[in-house]
Amino acid sequence: MVEPQLISGGTYDEDAICVGTVTLAALMSNVPVRGQELKGTPEQLKAIETWIDTLAIQAATYGAPIVAMCNLRSSVAVGPDPKTPPNEIWRMEDISTPQLAAESGYVSPNLDVVYGFGFADLGTEPVILTAPDSGGRYYMIEIVDMWTNAFAYPAGGASGYEGGKFALVGLAGKASFQLT
Repeated sequence: MVEPQLISGGTYDEDAICVGTVTLAALMSNVPVRGQELKGTPEQLKAIETWIDTLAIQAATYGAPIVAMCNLRSSVAVGPDPKTPPNEIWRMEDISTPQLAAESGYVSPNLDVVYGFGFADLGTEPVILTAPDSGGRYYMIEIVDMWTNAFAYPAGGASGYEGGKFALVGLAGKASFQLT
């Protein structure tokens, strides 16, 4: 029996994101509070306007990665015409070209690389990722959260090229099993 390596990643709470977005929208709106206009010196009003502008920039900067990943998840795994279902990896059939990059829905900057992409649904149970033994040839498996933060490299690069089995476990999940 092979004992899987556990990789635990973060998750996001869609309700919390929606509440945060509504709160930011309310803060950034130019609507007077309870029928009152903002009062203050011109310098104070300019400072408030500048603060609101910086909040908008911060909100856009914070939200851009998750919006991009939600769009990518829709085009790859759960949208009206998914390339592959959740918990499977979609692979380009050939090395990337500008046409294949456009069809894939994401940037593929290297033209001599075969790309693959997938989304793991860890809500109900762990997902087992099997990485191949490449015989020393370079490859990389990168695991990112919805904000595009890479938090694990289970195979390839510094982790080695021998392959193996890895259990991807959500925050509420438990890995009470063994791989054979």
